[in-house]
Amino acid sequence: RRDVIQGIQLGSAEKLIAFCRAIQQHSPVGSYLDPVPAAMPGYESQLVMAGGTFIDGSTSEFSADGPLREPYIAFCQGGTHWTHIAIALEAAIEAVGSG
Repeated sequence: RRDVIQGIQLGSAEKLIAFCRAIQQHSPVGSYLDPVPAAMPGYESQLVMAGGTFIDGSTSEFSADGPLREPYIAFCQGGTHWTHIAIALEAAIEAVGSG
């Protein structure tokens, strides 16, 4: 796949939050932070966002976010090196499997 943004359908709010938490925990910046769903202007649903990036809003650094509504899709983008993405995704898959 070659899209900049990948959508991953997780099926429940709990799994979406667990996925984003794992991405945040394996980020180079702010790995100690806990992504908490919150209201965002312009959105009907709460959002959960994970992005331990060096530059706020960067699209080239690895991040994940999604609205807390069906079908509970996490939108992942960026990543500066495949090894970081692989480690973070492995943890996210493990978190979703146990969630």
